[in-house]
Amino acid sequence: MKIALLGSTGRLGSLVHKELNEEGIATYLVTKKVLESSREFQNFFTQLPEQIIILDVSLPSGTENLIIQLEQLDSENINKLRGIVIGTTGHSITQLEKIKNISKKLPICLVSNFSKGVFLFEQILNAKTSNGMSVCDLARSLGFDLALNEIHHTKKKDIPSGTAVTLASCANLSSEKVSSTRVGDVIGEHTLYFSQDSEMFEIKHSAHSRKLFALGAIQICKNMNAKSPVAGLLSKEGFFTQ
Repeated sequence: MKIALLGSTGRLGSLVHKELNEEGIATYLVTKKVLESSREFQNFFTQLPEQIIILDVSLPSGTENLIIQLEQLDSENINKLRGIVIGTTGHSITQLEKIKNISKKLPICLVSNFSKGVFLFEQILNAKTSNGMSVCDLARSLGFDLALNEIHHTKKKDIPSGTAVTLASCANLSSEKVSSTRVGDVIGEHTLYFSQDSEMFEIKHSAHSRKLFALGAIQICKNMNAKSPVAGLLSKEGFFTQ
């Protein structure tokens, strides 16, 4: 497997770069300078090997610049790509449309969180209970009120987090039922509350190390590389497991 990495100087990107080096995976760094110049990008891309996967853990603006550059590539260079894994969040509607459009040419997997635990969290919310209802719909039918809270470090820019948006969608929660806190250096906590007059319970995920996101991102790339999917905007469910 060969990786072209965006965002290698960021918190997550630096960890991904470190893990890729430790695993001996060939890595090519896509810098901000390369992304902002069509000539630089073309020169960089022509030197890349065949069947490479792009892993983007930069920022929404970096993702947008990547797509702008990819749109200018000819089919020969586009065919070098085995797929793209996008781990940036907080995209505008316009940026999401650009991702959707380029996915007509390339396999793209858009991932709001690389944690296996968060993936399980989503699966729990999407699963059917014994009576055929989702967990959240069953809870509402039993009189529970639901709300979601997410906590992250003060440098996190998107509010609410991309993970919170995904979980809220799974739970069919309106934006008014999602709250966000930015404090200290908290890596990430997401809690779904189920409250009734006389009782309350919660489903909670806490990240204790950013390394888990780096390992999750690399695993998704490995699975995409193994499966060699066709062009399209692909569900991450197909790449968390082999």
